[in-house]
Amino acid sequence: MKHRNPKNVFWYKDFYVSKDANGCRDTSLESEVYNKLETDSKKVFDKVITSVRKGDTLSLTSEEIDITQNFIANQMMRSPEFQRGLESGNDDIFQETMNKLERTYGLSERLLIEKDKSRMLQTAKCDVLKSPLYFKNTYNAIKSKGVFIGKVEEQSWQFLIGSNPCARFQFEGDNLGSPLTKLFLPISYDVVIILGGAPKQTTVFPVSGDTVLSVNKMIASKSDEIAGASYELVCKYAEEMKGRVKLQ
Repeated sequence: MKHRNPKNVFWYKDFYVSKDANGCRDTSLESEVYNKLETDSKKVFDKVITSVRKGDTLSLTSEEIDITQNFIANQMMRSPEFQRGLESGNDDIFQETMNKLERTYGLSERLLIEKDKSRMLQTAKCDVLKSPLYFKNTYNAIKSKGVFIGKVEEQSWQFLIGSNPCARFQFEGDNLGSPLTKLFLPISYDVVIILGGAPKQTTVFPVSGDTVLSVNKMIASKSDEIAGASYELVCKYAEEMKGRVKLQ
């Protein structure tokens, strides 16, 4: 457990950079997609946090709502849980990409050196993240939900953030697009964006300590790393996550 500049939390060098068999780098996913997405969403989130903390009436434009939904849809696909799911071997698009790369490299998988395997795996992940089919399915599920803002009632309660940034609550058998499935994305220690119900005017409402506790537990259980503004807050999860999670 350590103190770190919040700008560097959950940051991994070249995480969205792929390379071909000749070692040529493709940075388009990081530079053209995610950098713009994060810049646009930061402006919206800063507006939300400032407005909510001041107690002002919050009004988001249709463009700001779309930026928020777009950001959350991408975050769902960038999470460690999603990435591990790809590597499990059950994803058709991922396997098709790996097979194509294997033919490009001209070697069978058992003959590939570890460096090549690692490069192929990284490239396949990036290709899946670029896939219009993947994004369309996730985005449509997110787009079908209302956008709400929650403000923590008591200062003693604070949200964690995690490498798996969204807390997802659903009934057994439901999927992301199910009407009763809700997503919670903390954007600060005291403000959370909630997706659920039917699309309607953005509403701000108080969040109880029980809700904060449920969201924190879900985020910690699905993340490889967790962080918090309070040292004490992170310590609460240290024993439970010991050996599995890096605590920031």
